[in-house]
Amino acid sequence: MNLRSICAAITLAMMIFAGAARADENAPVDQQLALLKSEDAKARFEARNELLRMHEQMVAGLLAMIDSQKDDPNPSKEELHRRINSSKRIAIDMLGRMKLTAAIATLSRVIDYEVEPLDGNEWERRYPAMRALIEIGHPATEYLVQQIGSDVRPSELRIADAPSHPDMRLELCVKALIDIEGHDKTAALLDDRVNQTIHQGLVHEAYVKARAIADSNLLGQPDASSNQANH
Repeated sequence: MNLRSICAAITLAMMIFAGAARADENAPVDQQLALLKSEDAKARFEARNELLRMHEQMVAGLLAMIDSQKDDPNPSKEELHRRINSSKRIAIDMLGRMKLTAAIATLSRVIDYEVEPLDGNEWERRYPAMRALIEIGHPATEYLVQQIGSDVRPSELRIADAPSHPDMRLELCVKALIDIEGHDKTAALLDDRVNQTIHQGLVHEAYVKARAIADSNLLGQPDASSNQANH
C-alpha cells in the first residue's frame, strides 16, 4: 500500500469515527424520541420528562454562559473580532433562534454586547443580543420598554450590572422595539411611559430621550465601533 492509499484510509477512518461520535452524541435524544412512540404510556411519560429535562438543562447552561462572562467595557478592535465566534455570542444566537422567552431578561442585560461582524455593518450583526430579542419578538416588548427606565437606576442593580453606556443601550432598546412593533406603536408605548413617569426624574428623562430617538436619524447604521464612539 503506497503513502497516498494509507492517507486515504486514515482519512476515511477518521470520517467514520467522527460520524459515529456524532451518532453517539445524538443517541440520548433519539432514544427518548423513539420512546415517545412507545405503546407503553409510562414509557412515553418518562421520555417526555427526560426531553424536558434535557431542554431545561441546555437553556440553563446557555444563560449561565452569558451571565458568567464579564466583558471589557472598552473592547479593542481585536477583542471585537474575537467575540464573533465566542461561546457567549453563540449562546446569545442560539437563544434567539429558539425564541426563548425565558431568555429575555438576560438578553436585555447584554443588549449592548458588541462584536465585529465578518461582513456588513448592520445593527443586528454588530449587536447579537438585540438581534436575538427581535427574533423572540412581541414577548420582549414590555421588558425592553421597562429596560429603558431601569438603566438609569444603577443603585437598584448590582454594581457589575450597572450599564457602562446607557445612551447606547437606550438606543438599542428603541431600535429593537421599532423592529418588533413598528414605529407608530413604539412611539405610542413610549408616550405612555413619558406620561406615567412625569414625576420620576431620571426615569422620565430616559423615556423622553427614547421618544426623541424613535423620531430621530440616530437609527441609521452603527459606526465601526459604536460603543467605542461613546468612550
